[in-house]
Amino acid sequence: MSLPREARCGKQHKRAEYLSRNSRCCTPSTDCKYSCSRPAIPVTICEHIIDLVAEDHPCCWFQVRRKEVSDTLKACSLVARSWAPRSQYHLFRVLKVDLSPGAPSPAEALEIISAILERVEAISVGASADHPALYRTAIQLPSQLNRIRHLQLCDGAFYLPPGPPVEICFRKFIAVTELSLCRITFHTAQDMQRLISAMPSVEKLALSDLRWALPDRPLASGLLFHSTPIRLRQLVVHAYGSWIKHCYTGYIFTWLAQSGALVDLNRAFIHVKASSELDLQSMSTLGVLFHGLWSSTPGTSLQLIFVLDIRE
Repeated sequence: MSLPREARCGKQHKRAEYLSRNSRCCTPSTDCKYSCSRPAIPVTICEHIIDLVAEDHPCCWFQVRRKEVSDTLKACSLVARSWAPRSQYHLFRVLKVDLSPGAPSPAEALEIISAILERVEAISVGASADHPALYRTAIQLPSQLNRIRHLQLCDGAFYLPPGPPVEICFRKFIAVTELSLCRITFHTAQDMQRLISAMPSVEKLALSDLRWALPDRPLASGLLFHSTPIRLRQLVVHAYGSWIKHCYTGYIFTWLAQSGALVDLNRAFIHVKASSELDLQSMSTLGVLFHGLWSSTPGTSLQLIFVLDIRE
């Protein structure tokens, strides 16, 4: 039986305090206020416990580490010099960047700590609501971050200016395998399509509480859905019914199904939050997605989880 989060966080802090009292290595010739009668805990064991603290809430799969866990790791990095390398390794695996107006430029801020950029595995980039700054992510982040595997864009508006320069900049994230788009307002379906296609190594895609800037309206007939090098293995969708029934959402689902992006899919999790009445347009859009999931993965094992959260 797992403990509540608060209890686990409290145990993490007690672990750090216990280790700080019992892992000091003293010799008779050194002046030390700590008793040397107890044998010191080997540094390797301390590092293993620090690993357990860090992995209590994994940073992978689009989850930024909780503040309590980060605070514990920071405390561990200050307790003893021998603990610092392992604590800093976990602390710098995840970076959070703010692109809101008035925030310092990411390039300038990260240049100060350029020595740790090679350790970064995941980065979360956010902006203020409805501020169209997210497209500058690839332009402003240092090129040393081209090794990150997890990229999260959240809280802001997103549009891509005409022409390929911005897409070319996003392609520097050649190693990104997990992409999360959370609480973003997209201008058009093509903006989302171009963004996802710009990172050809993406295997896990999460779409959470997205919005469309333009009202629902019929799309032009005869649209072409070009192929993409992306081959998703996992797809996660958390959405409101209003987003599901939008014509742009239907476009994105159809593009994923017809472009070859789903041929290697082995897991899909679809969570829809809707009112008590689902109209035919919503069900039609979901039907497009489900049909695409099954028809795009012939002869393979697909785990599909569909949750319908009906709210009055």
